[in-house]
Parts: sequence; C-alpha cells; structure tokens
Amino acid sequence: MLFFSELKKIIKNKALVGLTLVLLAAVAVSGARTAASAEYRCADARELSEAYELFVNETESAAKTAMRMARGEYAVSYYTEVIERYRAAGERIVFDGGDISGWDELLCFDLPFYAALIIAVMAGAVSFFEDTRKGTSQIIIATRNGRRTLAVSRVLSAVVFSVLFCVLSGLIVLACFGAMGLLHNGSFVLQSAPSFLQSAEDLSLARTFVLLTLRRCLICAAVCAIACLVSKLLRGYIAIILVSAAFPVLQFVLFSVRYSAVDVFVKNANIFAFGTAYLFKRFYCVRFFGKAYPEDLVLIFAIAAIVVFFALSVLLPEQRRQGGVRRIKLPFDLSRTSSKARPHGLFSWEFVKLLRTPEIILPVCLCLIIGIAGVIRSGPVKANTGETVYRAYCEEFSGMSAGAAYDAILEEEMRVEAGIGQMEAAESMFIAGKITVEEYEKITKEFIDCYIKQGQILTLKARAKNLVDTSAELGCDLELVYDTGYNKFLSKDVNFPAFLAVILLACACFYKEREGGVFPVFRASRNGRKRLFLTRALFAVVCAVVVFALFTAAELYAVSGNGIFDYLRVPAASLERLKAFGTQTIGSVILQVYAMRLISAVCAALITFSLSVCFDSIFLALAPVCGWALISFALRRFGMVFLPADLSAFLSGGALISEGASAWLMMLPLLIITGILAVYSYKKYTYSGRRIS
Repeated sequence: MLFFSELKKIIKNKALVGLTLVLLAAVAVSGARTAASAEYRCADARELSEAYELFVNETESAAKTAMRMARGEYAVSYYTEVIERYRAAGERIVFDGGDISGWDELLCFDLPFYAALIIAVMAGAVSFFEDTRKGTSQIIIATRNGRRTLAVSRVLSAVVFSVLFCVLSGLIVLACFGAMGLLHNGSFVLQSAPSFLQSAEDLSLARTFVLLTLRRCLICAAVCAIACLVSKLLRGYIAIILVSAAFPVLQFVLFSVRYSAVDVFVKNANIFAFGTAYLFKRFYCVRFFGKAYPEDLVLIFAIAAIVVFFALSVLLPEQRRQGGVRRIKLPFDLSRTSSKARPHGLFSWEFVKLLRTPEIILPVCLCLIIGIAGVIRSGPVKANTGETVYRAYCEEFSGMSAGAAYDAILEEEMRVEAGIGQMEAAESMFIAGKITVEEYEKITKEFIDCYIKQGQILTLKARAKNLVDTSAELGCDLELVYDTGYNKFLSKDVNFPAFLAVILLACACFYKEREGGVFPVFRASRNGRKRLFLTRALFAVVCAVVVFALFTAAELYAVSGNGIFDYLRVPAASLERLKAFGTQTIGSVILQVYAMRLISAVCAALITFSLSVCFDSIFLALAPVCGWALISFALRRFGMVFLPADLSAFLSGGALISEGASAWLMMLPLLIITGILAVYSYKKYTYSGRRIS
C-alpha cells in the first residue's frame, strides 16, 4: 500500500530518525529524574499521611467518647469541635497524603508535548520534500498516483508518525512514574492533586491523563498537517522548517505572556494551553472571547483544524518551480576552462549566494543578535556592597608581593576586629551616660563598616595565604589581584548561538545546489572541482573567524569594566584557577584561551563543511557536530568529562583552564578528525563523477 510505503520512507529519513531517538532519550531521562524527585517527595508525604491517620484515629475515638458522654451543652460543643477537626484532618489526607503523589508531577510534565511538536514539524517537512530534493517530484505529479492518492498517503503517514511519537513519549513517562510506584488511586478526583485544587473538571486523575494525551495527539496532528502543506508549497529544507515552526513558536511566546488583559486570547486560544495541563488548573474548561465552553469543544476544534489542513495539503497544487543552474545564477560559464567570475570572483560569489538564501542568513542573524545581546547583558559584575569593598581592598593591596600583601591584610584584620569589639563597650557606656548620642552614632557607623569588611578580609586572608604558599613552590613573586572579573570570564561555557551560527554558515555552500539538483553538474565540471571546493572551504573558515571575532569583541566590551585588563602582565598563578600556568602572564593565558576557541570553531566549521559534501541532507551535516557539542556539554553538567572528546570544552576554552598546557595535546583528536574528513570530502568532491566537456 502507498500509505505503508510513505511511512517507511519517513522512517528511513536519517535526520528524522536521529532526532526522534534523541528526543525519546531526553524524554526518558528527564521523566526518570522527575519521577525520582517525586518519589522523594512521596516518601515525605507518606510519613505525613501516617501522622494524619494517627491523628484521625485519635479524633474518632474522642468523638465516640463525646457521644457517649453527651450530657449537656459542653459535651455537644466538644463533640462538634472534634468532628470539625476530624473532617479537616480527612481532607489533609486526600490532598497531602502519598496516595496521589506522582499524578500531580505526571500531569504537569510537559516535555513529551514539546518533543512531539518538534517531531510533528519535522515529519511534515520531509513528507513532500524528499521528491523535490531528488528531482522526481515533477515526474510523480504527472501520474495519477502522484496527485491525490499519493498526497493523501504522504500527509497521513506524517500525521500517524507524529501521533505515534506523542503516544510513545507519553507511555515512556507513564512507565517512569509507574516504575517508581507513584501512581496510586488514579480514580481519585482531579482536585486531589495539589496543582489542580481550583479545577472544576469532574474527571479522575487517570481520565485526565488520557484526555490530556488525546489533546496532545490531535494538536500534533494539526501541526503536522500544517507542516505538510508548507512542505508542498515551498522549496528548501530550512525554509520549510522555519515556516512550519513559526506558528508553534509564536504561540509559545504568546503563552509565556503574563498579562491578564490578554489572558483570553493568549492563553486560552493557544495550542500550548490545550496541550499542557494549564486549562485543567482553571475554574473553566475552555474559554473563547470571555465565554466558557465544554471540554469537547477543544477536541472538535482540533479535529476541524486537522481536516482543513489535511484537505489543503492534498488539494492545493504542488509548486512547480524548477531548480537548476539558472536559478542559482552562476557568475561564470561552466563550459569555460577559466573559473574567473564576472563581475565578481568565486569567493565573493559565496557571500552573494548567502545573501540570496534567507533560510540560512535569517537564522544566522538571529543567532548573532541573541548571542551577542546575551553576552553584553551578562557582562559586568554586579557591584553590591560586599563586592565593592572586596574590589577596593584588592586594588589597595595590588602591586605588593604575596608576603607583603598577607602582612597588610593581617593588620587590617586586627583593625576590623577592634572596630567590631568596641561596640559592646560603647553600648554599656551609652546606657551609663558616659558618651553622648553623637559619639554613640559614630561608633555604630564604624561598627557597621567593620562588620561589612570582616567577611571580605577573611576571603582575602585565605587568598593571600594561598599565594604565599604558591610563591614558595614556584620560586617567584605573585600579586594579589582583583579576581572576580577573571573568575567570571574564565567560567564561561560554550556560547551555543555562536556555535550554531558557525555551523549554519558552513552548510550554506552546498545548500542551494543540493536543493536545486545541480550538485552533480558542479562536481563534473572543471570550474566545479578543485578551485571551487577550496574557495568554499576558505569561505567556511572565514565565516567562522568573523563570527568568532564578533562574539569576542562583544565579550571584551562586556567584561572591560571588571578590571581584567589591569593585570595582564601579572603571573597567571596569582589566580587560583590558573595555578597550572605558573609564571606565564595572565594576558598570555587569555590569548591561549581565545586561540583554542578560534581553532575549535574553525574545526567545527570544517567538519560541518566536509559532512555537507558527503551527505545529501543539510540536517545530516548539522546533526553530528551539533549533537557532539550538546552531548559533551550535557555530560560535563553531570560530572562526566572526557576531554579528548569534549568539543564543548574546547569551544569554551574550559579544557585549557582546567588542564593547563596539556590541553593542546588533547586537541589532537579533534584536529585529526577535521583533517581526515576534509581530505576525504576533497577526494570525493574532486575525483568522483564524470566530467562534462
């Protein structure tokens, strides 16, 4: 059947399958961690529940005693009070007890829904795109099966795939919570869960989960149908993804708005309100234009959206714009031996081609804007009172040797302690009338000043003692410098917006040729081989350097007020984090950090560029490098560090800071991988295919 054939084609898409496995793993890991944390809370709730149960038993016994002794007004009032306490205790058992622990966290766990939306967009994007990319689309739409029947099968297979992922991710999370033994008494009413006390839904906890999963499946099906429609009308993988994801992203931004004036339009008429547990927490089921409607209306609207977009995806004609060399607008004639371009050269042509590719340049600009704005915004150190005092002390003692600074700090510590100690005597003297109010206020101000300085002095004392010991080990004089700005600078992790911009630009070279179907023509022509490959490799390197330079300039501007440029000639061991660099200057270490970042960025660009030569899909070129950085970053967050294979540590310079000069040797695997892939892609691009004379 066509349906199973199309479903099999979707499953064979490597980019979609890889993304599916990654998201399922993320859902499983996050679900297991959430269930584990819920299990700890459940244990506490069980202890509390046992205490409540004991209290209820005692209350019930007291109530029976009061009934037997009901001989007057006092006994009746006592009985009434005990019964009220009993009812209050019983309600606490329902809401705070361990019987419903886990359902609250399960219903509020939204990661499966977000992952399902991503898969819905991707599945819809590949539905019509594969034939467009391979050039067989024009042949298929000329046949009977290539019109309506095949279109129905394609949209249906994409929708089914996204729905299956939504159900599977929900079952994985349900299994995680069930394995922890958390899901008891699913027949309890929804209001039993703490997060849903205000709900007016007459549903059980288990029915709520089933209904929420059904909502999510219908919403994902509608989003997938929209993506199928976009895939049929547009050319270009990235363009399809961007347009298809624009609606969910806009809805998510609106859903995050916290203004009550737009509550009806922003939250209640929003797919994220329907797909999350948000509406179950409210007094009403669904609300449009200020009026409440029953729950079934959500399902009706979702089904109607699926039908409408499904019909449009099938009935609208497929775009018939042809690819080819003319659409790429070459600056030279492929039949000529000389590759000199007119009116601009090959290198400048790559930049012109990039400007003509909005699906690449727009995400790159977005990464640059977000990344640079984030760097500048998080730049200066927050100068609170304690930090201001600490910096003033560092600047006062800077320029001294470690020993001299330590002695000066000890003297300052004695003065501060004396200032704190005189406060108690001043209080006694003031009560006895031996000092005036003005004198007492002066002593009080000195006490507050010394009290603020005390903590900073202790920190400086520990630092100075460490510098003295390190100076003895290295046999050189170290200085006490203001280290807060340096610590903030040296602790920066990989800047993912910069990294994404680099690898997107590295994929841009062959993007249009892949989509236009003229990639084999370039490889077979004289102009499309050695010189064109080397020019494009240089373009990828230049783009990486430019992005790196922009982010470096933004970072240096942001940290310029932290005093890190005042001590560049001071020995690096003056900073505890740079002890491994010994007598090297702080400035030389910073240069090495930036050099490692630049080399790593260039390696990432060349690896992505080489993969874009070898793979047909742009996502197959992006996924390995981006996944490598993300996985290494996640592993370091969990405390698992494998520096020779840690791309994120090299991209941030953290490997050099933690390992010292030996980190340069650890970069050899990265350099070797880059070289092997570059040589392999060069051989494949320049020596395969038949020449066209």
